[in-house]
Amino acid sequence: SPSPAPLRPTAPSDEQALLPCFRASFAETFEFCDHTKKKFTDAAQQCLHHFFYGPFHLPLPASRVALGPPGTRNAGKPIGAALVLAQDEGWALLDMIFVAPAWQHRGLATALAAAALTALHELGGYRTLVSRYHLGNEPSRAWHHQSGFVDEPDLRLAQLHFRAATHELHRQRELG
Repeated sequence: SPSPAPLRPTAPSDEQALLPCFRASFAETFEFCDHTKKKFTDAAQQCLHHFFYGPFHLPLPASRVALGPPGTRNAGKPIGAALVLAQDEGWALLDMIFVAPAWQHRGLATALAAAALTALHELGGYRTLVSRYHLGNEPSRAWHHQSGFVDEPDLRLAQLHFRAATHELHRQRELG
């Protein structure tokens, strides 16, 4: 069932307001597993700053923030976001989608993505929404696939699979 969390468009003040949610959402993920606390905090700030003020893209008003529902300890504070960037003509990028751990598995990411898609449709001119996830982030990969995103052929991904297969073949030979 859809999340009861209120959703709203992003605002420039969300760069800082989303930081605690971003940090909670990505603290235990594969992409930041080798970061010190300081390096992770810096990376979180850089990711959000790049979304809001990156020099080569435009944040779209289709981006959405989920707020903690009234009566919860997170009431009115960001608990998730779907951040969408304009790309080349006709398509947009779901640059980041994240939900604080306490609010995961309640359909919130799906509600955020659906709201962003609806807003993209209302903006007009966007026929395709593309998203990316870190190859090692299995929960993100699973959500993307469940949500209808499909993997596109990717040379880097093919090279990673080739290296993994070569390593496994070598390991199996050594084991006999």
